[in-house]
Amino acid sequence: MLLKIILFLIIGFALYKMFGGKFTLPRSKDDSKTMVQCDGCGAFVSEDETKVLDDKVYCSDCRRK
Repeated sequence: MLLKIILFLIIGFALYKMFGGKFTLPRSKDDSKTMVQCDGCGAFVSEDETKVLDDKVYCSDCRRK
């Protein structure tokens, strides 16, 4: 019985190492940020870093000008 447990642990460890030593769940696609183009300079920035003025999108650098 003890031999079966040891064998099971060895096989489990070998499989663990074959998969790179870590098991991770795939990320959902909602984690990615949506990128938009600044109307002032044309740079692509995330939606979190933009400000909309008069139906135009501006990045943080263009807002300061």
